[in-house]
Parts: sequence; C-alpha cells; structure tokens
Amino acid sequence: MMRKLFTILSAVLLYTTIAFGQFSDDPAAVDIPLSATDGTNVILLAVGLDLTATNGIDPALDETDLPPFPPSGVFECRFDLTPYAGEPLSSYLDYRNASAFPFTGVVEHTLWFQVSVPALPIDITYDIPTGAEMMITDQSGGSFLTIGPFTGVGLATIPGSYTAVFGKAFVIMDYDAIVTDVITSIVPEEFTLFQNYPNPFNPVTTVQFQVPQTGNVTIKIYDMLGQEVRTLFAGEVVRGTYTANWDGLNDAGIKMSSGSYIYRMIAGEFVQSKKMILLK
Repeated sequence: MMRKLFTILSAVLLYTTIAFGQFSDDPAAVDIPLSATDGTNVILLAVGLDLTATNGIDPALDETDLPPFPPSGVFECRFDLTPYAGEPLSSYLDYRNASAFPFTGVVEHTLWFQVSVPALPIDITYDIPTGAEMMITDQSGGSFLTIGPFTGVGLATIPGSYTAVFGKAFVIMDYDAIVTDVITSIVPEEFTLFQNYPNPFNPVTTVQFQVPQTGNVTIKIYDMLGQEVRTLFAGEVVRGTYTANWDGLNDAGIKMSSGSYIYRMIAGEFVQSKKMILLK
C-alpha cells in the first residue's frame, strides 16, 4: 500500500498549460475550476460555458486533446469528450456552448478517471458560482452513485467502492439563469493553510492549502514535542488550491498514537501552523 499519500506533483506539472493561473487572458465566459485527487497527484480541471464553445476541442479556450492514459498505478482524471464530439477526444477542460446569457439548462460532462491504487476515493474541490449547482452520478441513472447537489465552495468525494468498479461518472451542471458577471474563482490571492477536515478524525483527514504563485511548498506534521512525524507534501506547485490526505501514519508507515498534532506549511517566507486531533 502506498504510505505517502501526497508526493511531489511532478506529473501535474507536465500539464501546466491548463493549470490555474495559466489560462489564457480570455477564459470561458463561465469558468468553474475544479481539482481532483486520489491522495497522490492533483489534476486541475474546469467546466463552464461560452458563446464560442463547441462539444469538441476549443483551442481558443485552452482546451487541448490529451494523450492516452498513463500506465496503471498513476492517478489520472479528465473529461471524455467522445460521447459529445463524435470522435475520440479528452481534455482537462470541458466548456460547452451557451447560445446567450443569462443561460438556463443542464449540461452533462463525462468524467474519466483511473486511481493509483484500487478502491481509493477521489476528492473533488469545487467553487460553483451563483446560478449553478453540480451533481455527480454514475452512467446508469444513479443506481450506483449519486452525490450532490453541490453549490458554493466545498469538497465532493467519489467513494472508493465506486472507483474500484467504475472508471467514469457524469458531472452534471444545472444552470439557472446564470450570467457571466457573477462568476467566482478559486484562484487564490494569498497563501492560505486551511483547518483540516474532519477534525478530530480517524482514520483519514484532509489538509487543504492555497498558493497565489508558482513555488515550492512543504507541509509537515509534528507531534506536540516538536518531533517531525510525516512529510505530507513537498514539491513545486502552480497557483491554485490543493488537498493532501493524512492517514495517521508516520514516514515509516507506523500508525501514530491518538492525540494532538501540529501541521505546518512553508512556502518561501510564508509559514503557518494549525493543530489537528487524531482519535483512537
């Protein structure tokens, strides 16, 4: 089993052409950034609407047809455009056409994924603007998976019981008279280390952090004596929002005892610490 649930995002940096902070100066009119992780790599995604968008690849909106999936054992998550474009295409971005704004309607996106270890859940962070909500379902009418609806800012989890069997799901966006001037974004303006959730926790908790610029980030966990327990994350990231999961193990893979721990984020001159509580 993988002991370090969050490692350097070298694979993610291969895709910086679509990463937060590196979109073109004229993104889609309605741009809803998402991020997905199974606890290893983070994949940056987006859905939305634009007057010029099609069901296929839209280079003007930074959509790029991706190469085949990586080998098994590597987390990957993207949108399968094939059912809508009529040809085999996939992209981290999936913008669709709006004939006019305000726009009302339901848009279906096919999320295509591969977890690094069988039965790992997938956490999806979202920041959904006013006038929209998101649901995630299976492709069989919701018989095996229905989560949501989601609005605002938060985290959606596709359970491991689903990823162990299926490799695709529907992301359904329901727009209600949405207009372009109410769009919010999770592109951060400052460094932020959020409180872990859940807290207290057992067996796994999630640490979310934001960075406003490309740079190196380190997140480490310490016991109350100041002894280093776990390097939760260490690597270079682009501007965006990220999550890291801690399963209560130290760097040697040994289960830590219940009690209070400190997690600390260092990014250049930025240093911030918070407390978490591990239950029995």
